[in-house]
Amino acid sequence: MKNDIIMEIVSIERELNAKIEEERKKADEWLEEYKMEIYKLKESFIIELENEMKEYENTVGKDAERMASEIIKEAEEIADMLKKRTDDESLKHIILKYIKQILP
Repeated sequence: MKNDIIMEIVSIERELNAKIEEERKKADEWLEEYKMEIYKLKESFIIELENEMKEYENTVGKDAERMASEIIKEAEEIADMLKKRTDDESLKHIILKYIKQILP
């Protein structure tokens, strides 16, 4: 009778150990699946962020080009305006005005 009880206990222990090992394997498989899923998500986020960064850089570059173009256009307009103001006749008029003030 003792042997039967001991055999039963040993049998139950083996079943429990087998179930524990089976659950451990399931947990390891589950963990690996989630690791892969997390890795894939991380990779897709990285790609998405890189694409957003490229788009942002393009937008910023285009904005900078537009602003530079506007500044150049404005500078050219100012240069044209100054050029028109300093034609020979205008300069003669200004010089004569100051010469009259200097000479009696």
